[in-house]
Amino acid sequence: MRIVYPKRPSTFEAALTAPIVTPIVASVALAFFPDVLTGDGYYLIALPFVLVVSLIFGYAGMFLVCLPTSALLTRAGHQTASALCAITSVLGAAGWAWFRFDPQQSTFNSIAVGFLCALGVSVTFCYIRGITIRSSRTQPAARAGSA
Repeated sequence: MRIVYPKRPSTFEAALTAPIVTPIVASVALAFFPDVLTGDGYYLIALPFVLVVSLIFGYAGMFLVCLPTSALLTRAGHQTASALCAITSVLGAAGWAWFRFDPQQSTFNSIAVGFLCALGVSVTFCYIRGITIRSSRTQPAARAGSA
């Protein structure tokens, strides 16, 4: 009996699927870090708006930040889940704080929500795509012996 393993999703399929977790992460993060999109604590009233906006930003972040970062790390030969998640989370936090900067809102809360949303999307992308924590490159000693 032969076991047939399912095909690994392509990068594009993973990029289309991963941002779906953004509304879930955003709604939980906003419960802990209020006043980012929920003015004066009207959380339930703002929740539909939060879900739609976070999904839009999830896809924008995937195609403008995560995929180019993944391509650069792959080209450099250093693509790991930890590197991809760290870079995209910091860029996502900076982008969210820049876009949502409002004197009435806490900057820390905006940065925290952006960081958590970007981290959620990049972790999901790495999981779907099969990007591991350790580098899949061969070790230098193994390369030297095979040459």
